Amino acid sequence: MPPLNDGEKVIYRFEDFELDPVRRLLLKAGQAVQLTPKAFDTLLALVRNRGRVMEKDELMQAVWSDTIVEETNLAHNISALRKILGQKTGDNRFIITASGRGYSFVAEVRQVTRAALEETAVTTATPEAASAAALPAQPAPAAPSPSTQTPPGLRITKDHFSIQWRTALGLVVVIGLVAAAGLIWLRPAPAKPIRSLAVLPFKPLVADSRDEVLEMGIADTLIIRLNNLKQISVRPISAVRRYTALDQDGVAAGRELEVEAVLEGSIQKADGKIRVTARLVRIADGKPLWVRQFDEQWTNIFAVQDAISQRVANDLTGALAGNEPGELARNYTTDPEAYQLYLFGRYHWNKRSGEGIRKSIEFFRQAIDKDPEYALAYVGLADAYATLGSYRLAPPMEVLPQAEEAATKALQLDAQLAEAHATMGKILTDYSWDWLRAEKELRLAIELKPNYANTHQWYAILLANLGRFEEAIPEANRAIELDYFSPVTSTQLGSVLYRARQYDQAITVLRKTLDLEPNFISARAYLGLCYLMKGSRDAARAEFQKGHEAVPNSPDFIALLGYTCARAGQDDQARRYEKELIDISRQVYVSPASYACIYAGMGDLDAAFKWMERSYDERTPAIRGLKTDPLNDLLRKDPRYEKLLRRAGFEP
Repeated sequence: MPPLNDGEKVIYRFEDFELDPVRRLLLKAGQAVQLTPKAFDTLLALVRNRGRVMEKDELMQAVWSDTIVEETNLAHNISALRKILGQKTGDNRFIITASGRGYSFVAEVRQVTRAALEETAVTTATPEAASAAALPAQPAPAAPSPSTQTPPGLRITKDHFSIQWRTALGLVVVIGLVAAAGLIWLRPAPAKPIRSLAVLPFKPLVADSRDEVLEMGIADTLIIRLNNLKQISVRPISAVRRYTALDQDGVAAGRELEVEAVLEGSIQKADGKIRVTARLVRIADGKPLWVRQFDEQWTNIFAVQDAISQRVANDLTGALAGNEPGELARNYTTDPEAYQLYLFGRYHWNKRSGEGIRKSIEFFRQAIDKDPEYALAYVGLADAYATLGSYRLAPPMEVLPQAEEAATKALQLDAQLAEAHATMGKILTDYSWDWLRAEKELRLAIELKPNYANTHQWYAILLANLGRFEEAIPEANRAIELDYFSPVTSTQLGSVLYRARQYDQAITVLRKTLDLEPNFISARAYLGLCYLMKGSRDAARAEFQKGHEAVPNSPDFIALLGYTCARAGQDDQARRYEKELIDISRQVYVSPASYACIYAGMGDLDAAFKWMERSYDERTPAIRGLKTDPLNDLLRKDPRYEKLLRRAGFEP
């Protein structure tokens, strides 16, 4: 049956589900089901075109009309929808796949008009309600119009704000103050729950009084708290960090971030007092749903912080369910200085540079000194040490014990802390190679906090290393969906596609990452590797050379240049890069895997396996890629390789 072209007048019903295009809701037995905006659009397109096969290109055009995306994005949405609808393998009740073509929605669908629903509501009303309905109509506030999905605008930028210690205590205070005092309503709360939100950095009323740590800190804290709500998708701090311009248009930012609403505000400080004005703005029409103003002294931190997160959550989603009220009001520390030190640690860790990560360790340790029971600070410390090792910035055997100790302590303090389980999963993947336990930890982290992007990113890496690419690619796409503007998440998708030997798709993703963040060298390394595996050695060498010039002492790019030269038969040049590795090893840590890479390229398998054995003994993260990294293909036929695979817990 062709879809009824009746705009917003129809609600679609199938089995015990109800799909409402106006309110952008999927209900099951009357209860709202959590859907990402794009998954909702995919389901709506299929339902409207039920009974026929929608070609993949047609469906992608319907969902991502103004954006070029990979087919894996569509596959991820289809997989997610099947799980949400309860459709198991072999079950063809709802969505079926037309092999090589596309998808079709096959369940019986009933179309119910809003007029019929309203008539039913009147005829089933109580006598009191019927009497009230007979009275002359009174003017009513305009109901908010439905949110619409707007095309994303992917842009990745660097952090440009500086840390000023003088604002440390003030940051935490202000975050709470935004909720403690009186409130001013512009209009009623939205009629339907908001499902996606961006909290933008708050701006000063006077440009000369800028304090970017304070501005970013308010947003960061609200994001952390609101991310405990499973029914709201809140963009991470890395996604909103670029919107610091004083004249930033909040609606334009919301459209780029692909959300239904933005929370923004302004700050004014004077004589020990602060005034914060917060605005919740609907993206569909740019209208503020409410505005609230708060005046307070610079005192009383955590009680007021609880108030704003609780108030915002109530306004966006209505009554909270399950344990979410407790999660929302949860203070991981009662010491404001410890909390501030933790925020500074995260700020530096997010730079993903050697200097930034080492600075973050200092801040996390200071936070722990202030509050030894601060579980999140231990997670931060574990992340920092683990990243030093996985980025080959320090010997794994030096940082691994400290990472594992910190993650274990975090779990001892709070066994339900999703971030701690995610970090433990990363450690088990990178260094312990305990694949079963790593997957258990990462899956638990996703269950506890589905919208934590790092978990999906690290789970994608684990799955890719195990060769489970059909699962890995959707996980990597989910990380991007949660953290659009992070070059880390997009590079990880590129790395997963590289391991899956989908080089052309990986190149598309990595080029886009570098267009937006040219200095993100991990993306450049994987881009060069993709070219290399396609046989485009000149293009690969050009990318590796750019990386080498950007970071002259990077062992990775020196090794990759040596490997490329060796594969081109330029052994003399490869030897020069080998010598360069030896020379810089006096200044920086050089992973044994870097030496193994060059020797493998030159065909010196004995030397290559000698360094691979050292890589195993030193617990380097390079071992996690033994099964699927194409760079190891030259070694795979040697019997020593199969033995190494088995020792690392892989099936050959």
